[in-house]
Amino acid sequence: MRFTKISIVAGLVLATQTVFAAGAMDELKAYPVPLKGMKQVVITLPTATDKDARDLKVELRVGTMMKTDGTNRVFLANTIKTQTVQGWGYPYYEVTDEPVAASTMMAPIPSRPEKNELVFGQPILINYNSKLPVVVYIPNSYEVQYRLWKAQSDLQVIKKVPK
Repeated sequence: MRFTKISIVAGLVLATQTVFAAGAMDELKAYPVPLKGMKQVVITLPTATDKDARDLKVELRVGTMMKTDGTNRVFLANTIKTQTVQGWGYPYYEVTDEPVAASTMMAPIPSRPEKNELVFGQPILINYNSKLPVVVYIPNSYEVQYRLWKAQSDLQVIKKVPK
């Protein structure tokens, strides 16, 4: 299945403001309270019909600021785990690990200075459901970014299977 990226500008900021401004706090009562050192990030997705939602996915990326050498590619080894709200069946996502970074091992290029940059771990792709908020629990030093992916509406037909 092929996906096309849909860009969202400041989607996370708008989404979290929408949840709290709309008084949706009642919807969040089922979700656990964040543990010490953690925070809860809530994303509300634009309303979509069931038919449209079948072609949509949400990519979640969780990252933190780190000092890098400007040469090597740095990434987090943490994972985003899917959990379920007991008694409700609602999914939520959490990263509870300390930031563990891995990097390519090229010799630093002297002309590239060290810099602070947002470093991400492996993203996950989740089903689109505009009826529920996307709730993510992350350490206080982390941030969440997301983007929407839309599948092409036309399916490709295989006319002849190679032997």
